[in-house]
Formats: sequence, structure tokens, C-alpha cells
Amino acid sequence: MNFNNRNNNLHFISLAFLIILASCSTNSKKTEAAETMEEVKEEALKAKEELKTEYNEVIKAVDKKIAGLEERLEGASDDVKDDITATLDKLGAQRQKMADELAEMSETSVENWEEVKDESEDVLITYQAKIDSLTLEAEELFNN
Repeated sequence: MNFNNRNNNLHFISLAFLIILASCSTNSKKTEAAETMEEVKEEALKAKEELKTEYNEVIKAVDKKIAGLEERLEGASDDVKDDITATLDKLGAQRQKMADELAEMSETSVENWEEVKDESEDVLITYQAKIDSLTLEAEELFNN
């Protein structure tokens, strides 16, 4: 009977050791997963900030283009002033759409960033193309 008791104690100690070992392994995996998740969040936040900076730079460039065109408008002939003013209005509307998109993107959480990122990048490219086109249109009107 003494042998049976020792054997049971040995089984109990072995079982307790295995449980502790499994627990340590699980905690280690949880820690690694948490660290990886934090790294992903940091990368998403960095990418979001970079895109916001790019939007702000484009908006500043548009403001500068609009100001330059408005200055030139003062010396333009009456024949083209209405057309140039209409083009400037369109340019201002595109600039506002970019500002609205920037505000919406800024409110996006880091967790939802991946869903919004591609769309925001595409929108920026689209608005840049429209702005370039409208700027060229205004330049052509000045040259006529």
C-alpha cells in the first residue's frame, strides 16, 4: 500500500508539473501575440500619419495654386474671367472634398485603418489628377 501511495503522489506531482509547463507556454504565446498586435497597431498608426501628411501637403499646394490663379485673375481680360472663376470654383470644391476626406480618415481608428487605407490612397490620387486637370484648364484659359 505504501508503494501505491507513493505512485499516486508521483502521478500527482507529474500532472501538476505538466499543467504548470502548459500554462507557461500559453502565457508566452499570449505575450508574443500581444507584442505582435502592438507592432501592427504602431505600423498602422505610422502609415495613417504619413497619409494624413501627404493629404495636408496636397491641400497646401492646392491653396497655393488657387491663390496664384486668383492673383492672375485680376489682370485677366473680361472675356475669360467668368470661365476662370468657374474653374477656380471647381478647384476649390475639389480642395474641400480632399479636406473632408482627410477629416474622415483622421477619425478612423487604428483597428479599422486597413479597411480605409486603400480607399484613402485612391481618393488622394483621384483628387490630385482632378486638381492637376483643373489647374491646366485655368492656365489654358489665361493663355487664350
